[in-house]
Amino acid sequence: MQTKIYKEIPLSRISSNPNNPRKSFSGPQFTELVESIRQKGIIEPIIVRSKAGKNTDYEVVAGDRRHRAACLVSKNQNVQSKIPAIIRELTDDEAFDFMIIENLQREDLTPFEEAQGFKQYFEKKGKGSVPELAARIGKSAGYIRRKIAVLSLPGDILKAWEKEEVSFSHLEQLRRLKNKEELKEAFEYATGARFHRGYAGGVVSK
Repeated sequence: MQTKIYKEIPLSRISSNPNNPRKSFSGPQFTELVESIRQKGIIEPIIVRSKAGKNTDYEVVAGDRRHRAACLVSKNQNVQSKIPAIIRELTDDEAFDFMIIENLQREDLTPFEEAQGFKQYFEKKGKGSVPELAARIGKSAGYIRRKIAVLSLPGDILKAWEKEEVSFSHLEQLRRLKNKEELKEAFEYATGARFHRGYAGGVVSK
């Protein structure tokens, strides 16, 4: 049975999890979270595990946004704050599994972050892990494979997806293009002229 301990931990002793698929820590929702913590504090404890870092003793397993928002509040107020946390003794594999599943079950991940989470799980657990992941998060295996597949597109296209300048359906259309010039032309249209499905479909059907 895994040990659970509740305590308040100084923010400075906690490090973020480098494997977190969530990469966006800005925007209106994050600003609202920062303001809520500034006014009311942390209501729901984050989950951490004991892991010594260069200057830290714990690593976030769940609640990275709350941890980062609390750090920002602490910095703005120029105070050394503590955060309520549940400490769980987890191995690297257990922490990875817990963190990925917890994040993928949330509805506020961007499509790009979700796809990155799928890819991380797939690379860590192996080719046979997709059906298992699908069952655990309530998604179809086909949905997960489609999301992973578009990550093979060039980096500049994925960057545009990360910024939400193109949609997942657009990427699926772009992935069908084998000619690099056609792909480049379609992508430039996508980001420069509010890409519409008919254009990509026309290029694909040539």
